[in-house]
Amino acid sequence: KNSNSTYELFTTVAYKNPVVTPSLSVYYDYRDVGGSFLEDNPLKDLYIRAALDKSVPITERLRAGGCVLLGAGTSRYNAVRYKSPGEGFADYQTSLFLSYAVTENFSAGATLAYTGLIGGAWGLDRSACSPDEIVWGGVNLRLLF
Repeated sequence: KNSNSTYELFTTVAYKNPVVTPSLSVYYDYRDVGGSFLEDNPLKDLYIRAALDKSVPITERLRAGGCVLLGAGTSRYNAVRYKSPGEGFADYQTSLFLSYAVTENFSAGATLAYTGLIGGAWGLDRSACSPDEIVWGGVNLRLLF
């Protein structure tokens, strides 16, 4: 009842290659930003993220990697999410992870990330956002079936 959940549809396109994996994601929040599904022009309710990912094997079972990303929001998305009018760059992130393959189909790992909001002429009015930078982490479990 008192949750801050979002209701999103999203798609990601990535190009896997041995050097680095670039990706582009587009998110549409169909409930919290626009009011209801396709109530108005959905192009005003978008968040777009570009990322570069890299993962390398350390041992046969252990992998390490990282990601850098840059996100931008449309005018209404930024107004609702960040209390900042206008479209433009919204956030950036850099993260590191370790993953251990317990079995062929199950792995466990950890992620440490630094996320910040972009301000100024190219981004958000950061005075309405608190905090505007955060370090966070998490435990990851992955099951392939």
